[in-house]
Amino acid sequence: MKGPPRTFWGKLERDPVTNQVVAWHPLVDHCADVAAVCAALLELPTWRHRLARHAGRDDLDPVTVARLVVFAALHDLGKLNLGFQAKGRDDLGVPERGHVVEGFGILHKGSRAALDALGGSVLDTWGAAACDLFEASIAHHGRPPDPTSIDFQHAWWTAGGGLDPLAGLRDLRERTGYWAPRAFDAGGPELPDAPAFTHAFAGLVMLADWLGSDTRFFPYSEGLTDEPVARFSTALAAARKALAVIGIAIEDARKELTGRDRFNAVSRLVPNAAQRTVATQPLPETGSICVLESETGSGKTEELAANRNEGRWRGPMARADG
Repeated sequence: MKGPPRTFWGKLERDPVTNQVVAWHPLVDHCADVAAVCAALLELPTWRHRLARHAGRDDLDPVTVARLVVFAALHDLGKLNLGFQAKGRDDLGVPERGHVVEGFGILHKGSRAALDALGGSVLDTWGAAACDLFEASIAHHGRPPDPTSIDFQHAWWTAGGGLDPLAGLRDLRERTGYWAPRAFDAGGPELPDAPAFTHAFAGLVMLADWLGSDTRFFPYSEGLTDEPVARFSTALAAARKALAVIGIAIEDARKELTGRDRFNAVSRLVPNAAQRTVATQPLPETGSICVLESETGSGKTEELAANRNEGRWRGPMARADG
């Protein structure tokens, strides 16, 4: 949206000359974008299975996946504090703060009202690992903060300047119920309690935040919305597209490759007889060897490239007569 922020912001754009805020992205929308990337990554079997293996499991069930998406959505909850919001609003008149230490402060030193807004009693039912995974999400910029630096100041979370941080926290948490409803199913397995799993999840949230901040795929919102389901559907579609464009999700590329003429995919020339013959050879699951002997300039290199494009490999051999 254009101009200065009118509610909690998550991303800002400044004029390079005046340094004035010229556009902003609502915090709840940025959190939806990041949660959507996390969900899209965990839709990919390879990514989900590899994450599961860190917990000694073959796969992750839908409830566990949804709960991880909730933690990803809450990765920037620390930005709700007035000190962080002051970075985009001089009128708040409070010292500027960050958002990682402040996010940890909610978990470890937050007031009862703050924990209630976060839905702490529900999160406690997700297992002993819930806190570690939540911390991994909040620490998505890298190293977690020094425990001695963690603080919770009521002034950071007290309403002012038209902003109510605790109300914003409650709103964000409630939106996750629309974005990942299975997370709040009664019961479900406890979240994986393994350091390797937590470490891998931290990396996944970091990647989700990077992609969710890429305005090529997630442009700043043009207006505020009170339709969390529709907003998340839009973000999820953008996330799937982003993963395909950057080459993480390759299913569509595989389908396209299978349906294409593999020689024409690498050359505009009309294939000659030898190239056509090799192109029609089957692809046995057990593998095979094909020998193409032909003079220099006859098109062996193009056929080599075409077959690599199809998933084959060709090793060209050179012969020199003395």
